[in-house]
Amino acid sequence: MRVLAAAVLLAAGATLCSAAVGRAPAAARTSRTGFGPPGKLLLGVVGPDPDGFDRLTGKHHVLHVMFAQWAGDVAGLIDSEHAAGRLPVLSLPSSVAPADIARGAEDARYVQLSSQFNGSNQEVWVRIMPEMNGDWNPWCAYDETGRSRGPKYAPAQFVRAFRRIAIILRGGTRSALGAKLRAAGLPPLRAGGDIQPSGRILIIWNPQGHGTPYIAANGPQAYWPGAEYADIVADDLYSDSGEPSWQGMDTLYAYDKPFLVDEWGLKGRDDVAFASRIFAWVLQHRRTVGIVYYNKGWSGGSDVFELASKPRSLAVYRHAIRSPRFLAAIP
Repeated sequence: MRVLAAAVLLAAGATLCSAAVGRAPAAARTSRTGFGPPGKLLLGVVGPDPDGFDRLTGKHHVLHVMFAQWAGDVAGLIDSEHAAGRLPVLSLPSSVAPADIARGAEDARYVQLSSQFNGSNQEVWVRIMPEMNGDWNPWCAYDETGRSRGPKYAPAQFVRAFRRIAIILRGGTRSALGAKLRAAGLPPLRAGGDIQPSGRILIIWNPQGHGTPYIAANGPQAYWPGAEYADIVADDLYSDSGEPSWQGMDTLYAYDKPFLVDEWGLKGRDDVAFASRIFAWVLQHRRTVGIVYYNKGWSGGSDVFELASKPRSLAVYRHAIRSPRFLAAIP
C-alpha cells in the first residue's frame, strides 16, 4: 500500500476491546511459535478497530497489521495485542538510506526494538521495510520515473540492510550477533549488548509481486535477502491491480516459504469478482498462512477500502471465512 513511511498511521496505544467474535480462550492456545496445521490460515486486518471488524464479519481476526515508528513501550503494545487474542504484525519503516543501515547507522534503534520484541516473550511478526520495490517508499532503489535514487539505495544495499536488521531483531549475545554480522559480510554491531532471544520473532520479506516502476531492475528478486533472513514471504494486492500483480503473487509464492497476503483490499468499488478470486487463490495455495484485509489506515478513516461500505463483497467475505480452513485463534 502506498504509505508514507515516516507517518504514524495507527496509534500504537490503540484501545483494544476485550470482546471478540469466535475467540478461543487464552488457555487453549499453545506457546509454540509458528503457524497452524498445513492448509490452515489466519485471518487479519489493518485498522484501528479490529474488534469492530470481527463483529462486522462474524469471526475473530488473529493478525493485526500495524504501522508506526515503534518508539516507547512497544513490549506493552505486544502484550496488549496478545491479551486480546491477536498476533501483532509490525511494519518497520526507515528514513535512513539502506547503505547507512547496512553499516550500522541505526543499530541503536534496532537493538532497542529487539530488546522489546524479545523481552515481551510473545510471538511478533515484523515486516522489515515492506513494499521495497514501490517508488512511494524512500527505501526503494528507484523513483517513479525509473531513475535510480543513487548507490546508497541500490537493491544490493537494501539486501545488506535487511540482513542486518533481521540479525539484530532476532537477538543473541553481543558476540553471537557479531559473528552473524561477520558471516553476512557486515560491519560489527555499533550499539547495545546482549539480547536474550525469545525465538519468537518472525521476519517477513514483503515486496510487491512486481515493481513500481515496472522495470526489470526493480523486480522483487533484486531485493531478496536470502532464505536464512526471511521466515515468511508476503505480498500485497489490491482491486485496482492488474494481471501482472496476480502473476507476481505466483512468483513470490514460488520462494517456497510460508506465504502471507499481508494486505489486500477493495479500492472504492464493491468488487465481488476480486474478493472471490483472492479467497480462491489462498485456498488453492496451501503454504498460505494468513490473509489480511486492509480496512482502514492511511485512508484517514474514509471508506476507500472499508468493507462495511461494500455489501456484496462483505457477503462474499463472510461466506468465505466460515470455512474451517480459517482459524479464529493463535495456533
